[in-house]
Amino acid sequence: MGEGKIRCCGTSLFLKSKFGTGFKINFIKERDIGYEDIINFVKQRIPNANLVEYSDVNIVIEIPRENIDKLSQLFRDLEQNKDKLKFNNYGFGSSNLEDVFLKVSEVNDHHLKSNNINHISFDDDDNKDLSYSFITHFNALFLKRMR
Repeated sequence: MGEGKIRCCGTSLFLKSKFGTGFKINFIKERDIGYEDIINFVKQRIPNANLVEYSDVNIVIEIPRENIDKLSQLFRDLEQNKDKLKFNNYGFGSSNLEDVFLKVSEVNDHHLKSNNINHISFDDDDNKDLSYSFITHFNALFLKRMR
């Protein structure tokens, strides 16, 4: 939803694949260790990786979806260099729906401001009416619940 209108519609899997930013690696480190060594290490292997956030004990790096083929080597390298990089542990995950909704609202705001339009269809089939799609999904869910 954006400005009281439906901006995209679909299953969580569809929305993540269409609007997801990729993957995130969350590093847990000691307070007195900087983040530069870790981000440089990752960027040497995946140049378009981005630092999303960092704090005293946490670093989050985003890996774009098109680099999925480089992840296994990155994980091997991280395990081999864990002591050198001085991080305690790391976790890995894909985009969540919050990331998707933030991206959709960013895209929506940008398009509305630059093109002065009221509605954006994010559906694969541009000729498909978004309202009809929503009503169809709602009807199917309603019928499923009533059985």
